[in-house]
Amino acid sequence: MTFNQLFIKTSKFPIKFSAVISHAEKERVEADYNFLAHITKQDATDIFQSAKEFVMAVEQYVQERK
Repeated sequence: MTFNQLFIKTSKFPIKFSAVISHAEKERVEADYNFLAHITKQDATDIFQSAKEFVMAVEQYVQERK
């Protein structure tokens, strides 16, 4: 099962994280397989900020289940 199936569709995490994960993965794959891929500093900053928000949400989720 995927993160979306386990956590987004069951409303354990906000739907915005589905887009965050999808966008970050798309950019990573593009950078890995397209030698000429270019990511701007702003794109990287945005992805990093979204990733930090995601990590904080996961940490909160885990803490609530201890």
